[in-house]
Amino acid sequence: MKNKMIRSIEVTGFVLSGFCALFVLGACSSANNGSGTTDQPTGTGGFVSQSGGFTNGSGGFVSQSGGFTNGSGGFVSQSGGFTSSGGDLSGGGGTESGGAPPNTGGESASGGSAGEAGGGGTAGGGGTAGGGGTAGSGGTTGAATGGPCLTDLTQQAAIIGDSYVTGFLTPPLQPDLAMLDSSLTSTPNYAVAGVSFASGGGMPYVPAQFNSAIAAHPNIKFLIMDGGGNDILLCDTAKFPGCNVDCGKAGSSTKSECVGIVDNTLSAVTTFIQTAAGKGVEDIVYFFYPHTPANGGGDNEILDYSEPKIKALCDGANAATQGKLSCFFVDLVAPFKAAFGDANPTQFETALGVHPEAAGVTLMAQQIFNAMKANCVGFTQADATKYGCTCTQ
Repeated sequence: MKNKMIRSIEVTGFVLSGFCALFVLGACSSANNGSGTTDQPTGTGGFVSQSGGFTNGSGGFVSQSGGFTNGSGGFVSQSGGFTSSGGDLSGGGGTESGGAPPNTGGESASGGSAGEAGGGGTAGGGGTAGGGGTAGSGGTTGAATGGPCLTDLTQQAAIIGDSYVTGFLTPPLQPDLAMLDSSLTSTPNYAVAGVSFASGGGMPYVPAQFNSAIAAHPNIKFLIMDGGGNDILLCDTAKFPGCNVDCGKAGSSTKSECVGIVDNTLSAVTTFIQTAAGKGVEDIVYFFYPHTPANGGGDNEILDYSEPKIKALCDGANAATQGKLSCFFVDLVAPFKAAFGDANPTQFETALGVHPEAAGVTLMAQQIFNAMKANCVGFTQADATKYGCTCTQ
């Protein structure tokens, strides 16, 4: 049984006036073979199959762009081993590679503060460590004990999601991840620009990407993913009339059609977590979207409404799956604010104002990698040792 913190992020792609945006499905699809590059569009109709497509919402994605974003405060309040949120070490943290305390392991070297260290982490030399407890305000955080030690990321890991993975008029995510850990260079990447999680956008939906990945690689233990932004940005106007007008401006969080899309997506994420756990996935890093300048920032209200709900599902995954799967949520709102200012238009492509430019992609990769290290997930044993954490055998 694992009891880990959860973090996630979500992005999408769009196609407008012949362009393929963050959540464009098909027309700007990217079947990445792990090299970090994206294929060119293969279709000639783009979103033609989405009847109504961009025509339904005059202004297309420009009025609907932005993806799901997290509420302010987001990742910063969750970063640095989560000490700002009570210091929960989220993976049982704080175990050291040595034996009994005080010098090579045990409670004196673990994450929890004195008197609050919970049971759970075992030290590598057999001594019982005190890690896994909450490190009260100001408490120290030790090396995390996390997910299973992977042996081959080409068979045991995958990347799924939308154009925040593939890029759109902006760099793809995977090469920046690979700069942080070369093992991620060849991780199978099934992300497709323009796809949604449960409605609207292009297809196949994000869960279908996982189905393809697990069919090709039945032993997947670890996922990096996003998803849900295109459900709003490329919304299904037949199912949610008015969504293309109302969900990209002030008051969107009070509109039934916009709230309905979010609820529909949350239901699909809930089902996905159970499915992934049933297929043997043990850890997910789920990243969500930053605030964007698209539509004068009008998309950010519904994104801020959505973020805490998606995060709650991710945070609750371990309990919901009876300890089979843990989800780590990565919020990008606060890191982007800290680095560039909120929704800084110079940091996003100008066609839609939705996708981060190179500096933002690098920042996204770093936040995802920070979550991996903080929870020791997605690593081989050698890499876990290099990053000062402990994966499980």
